[in-house]
Amino acid sequence: VKIKGYRNDTQRTNLFNQTDLQFNFVTGSIKHELVTGVELARQDSDDFRIDATFIGPSLVPASSPRAFANFSGARSRDRNTVTDTFSIYVQDQIALNEQWDVIVGVRRDRFKTDFDDKSAANQDAVATDTELSPRAALIYKPRKDLSLYASYSQTFQPQAGDQLTSLVPGKTNLDPEESLNKEVGVKWDVRPDLSLTAAVYRLERKNVAEEFPANSGNFRLIDGQTVKGVELGFNGRLTQKWQVVGGYAFADSEIDAGGKETAMTPRHTFSLWNRYDVNDTYGAALGVVSRSEMFASSGNAVVLPGYARVDAALYMQATKDLRLQLNVENLFNTDYTLNAHNDDNISPGSPTNARVTAVYSF
Repeated sequence: VKIKGYRNDTQRTNLFNQTDLQFNFVTGSIKHELVTGVELARQDSDDFRIDATFIGPSLVPASSPRAFANFSGARSRDRNTVTDTFSIYVQDQIALNEQWDVIVGVRRDRFKTDFDDKSAANQDAVATDTELSPRAALIYKPRKDLSLYASYSQTFQPQAGDQLTSLVPGKTNLDPEESLNKEVGVKWDVRPDLSLTAAVYRLERKNVAEEFPANSGNFRLIDGQTVKGVELGFNGRLTQKWQVVGGYAFADSEIDAGGKETAMTPRHTFSLWNRYDVNDTYGAALGVVSRSEMFASSGNAVVLPGYARVDAALYMQATKDLRLQLNVENLFNTDYTLNAHNDDNISPGSPTNARVTAVYSF
């Protein structure tokens, strides 16, 4: 097989400020819960990559390829990215009466990304995206323990990516990715300490950037990506000592009505977490996380197998103010594939790992 390697280093500085204001007031018989605020952010990232060259024997042992990798060559990527974000938003939850609530809100975001390419390519670029994201919901409560709702929301994602760590110059002329979500659902409080939820949704995406042809560095926009699904959830106590939280989701995705499915969209996902408190001092928990197979990319050529992973935890209220917790992820050291960047850049799930947390209240 062909072996590749690289060293990638990212140094990042983040500065964030969020200021929220909340107002509760009444107009006539109508109650308002108004929330408004401003977000300011600046993210400064330096990122470089050095591709490996392999020295020594013509056949590199598969058991120790890193021992023959050399990273002393020139940087194949060297860039600085500065992203400034300015957002303002307002939302009003309006209680018309004891049965009907209305939620309306809007958010305005401005993302400016300044990309400085310090490599030999020297491809600098600046991208600015300014968009509005409206949302609305209607809630009906026929009984105190039952709520029905319908919601509509629209949002966007700049083409620079989720982390806004870099900007590919070939994508600077692409519009932001847009998402439109419509959802109806129900929440039933079976008891004050146990709730059941169900929702049906439709998510439409457009202006999704796809590299085409593959590995060419050129991008095109794709419309018509649709995901329809159902989500079921439960959260609360079955007994005074036994607490559960979990859910099941089904997702049916399609691209351009062509029969292909969207990347990283499993049809079935399931999770269940059980916690049992032996007494006021000790507790234990056991849970499972699973999903069905999914495609690594929109080309639907590579399938990531489904998996089921078991997690566990122990709890101890050591003193009135000190709480200790041990979490063990992947208890049985299951081998599984977690996600993929594309068809040949696939990440495995973590092996068995544990962490201890101490929380002290004063």
